[in-house]
Amino acid sequence: MSSVPVNLTPVQVAVIDAIVSLFESNSPARYDAVARSATDAGGLSYGKHQAALVGGSLFRMISDYCAAPGAQKAAALKPYLPRMEAGDRTLDQDDALVALLKAAAADPVMQDVQDAFFYDHYMTPALTEAASLGFQTALGCAILYDSFVQGSWSTGADIKGKTIAVAGPPTAENEKSWLATYLQTRRAWLVSRGADLARSVYRIDALTALVTAGEWDLEMPLALPLSGYSFTLTAWDLNAHLFPDPVFRVDPEKFGVVKARHAILPEGRDRHVQQLMAILGLLDAKTDVDGRFGTSSANVFKAFQLSCNTPQTGIVDSAAYLLLCDAVRRVQATAPAKGAAGTEVADLRPLPEPATSTRSQQYAIAAGASATAAGATVVGSNYFAPKAVTGDTSTPPPPSTTVATPTTPATPGPTSTEKTQAVTALTVAPPAAPAPDWDDTARELLPWVAVGLLIITLVLIILSRRRAY
Repeated sequence: MSSVPVNLTPVQVAVIDAIVSLFESNSPARYDAVARSATDAGGLSYGKHQAALVGGSLFRMISDYCAAPGAQKAAALKPYLPRMEAGDRTLDQDDALVALLKAAAADPVMQDVQDAFFYDHYMTPALTEAASLGFQTALGCAILYDSFVQGSWSTGADIKGKTIAVAGPPTAENEKSWLATYLQTRRAWLVSRGADLARSVYRIDALTALVTAGEWDLEMPLALPLSGYSFTLTAWDLNAHLFPDPVFRVDPEKFGVVKARHAILPEGRDRHVQQLMAILGLLDAKTDVDGRFGTSSANVFKAFQLSCNTPQTGIVDSAAYLLLCDAVRRVQATAPAKGAAGTEVADLRPLPEPATSTRSQQYAIAAGASATAAGATVVGSNYFAPKAVTGDTSTPPPPSTTVATPTTPATPGPTSTEKTQAVTALTVAPPAAPAPDWDDTARELLPWVAVGLLIITLVLIILSRRRAY
């Protein structure tokens, strides 16, 4: 890929790419997206930014893929190239081709080809144009890139020329006001072009909302209003290699807020929180980590908050995220303790204070059940007890007692890569001596008290009869 002509960071370029991907395929990077409509002048389109049959972009991209070393579906796609080059609209209804394109999207080679193709043919020209105009903002570059992908920036409708007629030539000084006028001009043109193009005004409205909010740097989390819903773009929707820490990608102060909602699309930040809870054994990594933080995920997070003695809101804000990150880091710093047949021993330590409420008991049961489902041997009732964990657990501090490793043979479970990471440790603090339960004592003595009273009564009756004689 060529260098960036504008002074943008790699993360900002990735955000621009993800925004347009959301416009084109309802996902920050959906490589298998296919669109085909008889009324669409572009014909069959494919990929995260929708390379179109008419105009030749689909042919060029698939040609690049077929020529790439290691392309898994190259042999099957090559016979379609002549018809793609000719812009054959019968391909719109070719179900075999559509199925093949979707299958090819799973090939890492196809994903690399798409990234390079859209960057070289659309992103680079857009950023070069922005630099020539003196534009320096990330949002300004995003507006130009979206225009280059959808078309009609300076050719065809020439929306750039129409905007110049109203607002004058674009410059570095008038970048923000000029782009606001440009978006209004572009929206009016889309509405005037019939139903198909009119439906795409949501992308203009989303970009206009960012302009109104002053999001010129495209700093995440970034709320994007789309067709009837909002998508929050975060660091976890981008490639992990862009960040020094691929798991904890941002400063917690910039985390934002995750709370229960009805999600239309999975979001990366929601999935990240669920993955952290899965590491702690509170969610099943295979069934519960879906990128949609709904009511069930919020209730499980309340269990975490309860065990941390913090308000049980079910909302993951910056402070709550810090607690979650700290718990996960402490778990990851502790070497896994292996039980029978290689199963991991989950350190589900008791809560700091006795949990007596029905809800607390349900949370503790849910935590234990989640860890068990993940293939772990459960120790105790819950994990999140305050503890000082170091990297060395070979010498447990007194007065801890050692938990014996199970020796009974067991059927080998899933491999460690297939299981949720269980919370692990070999030492558990001994439970405090229970306080006397006077209700139980009274129930145990009651029969003896009754017998004693009966004997005394009989004695009194006998004595009273003897006095009568």
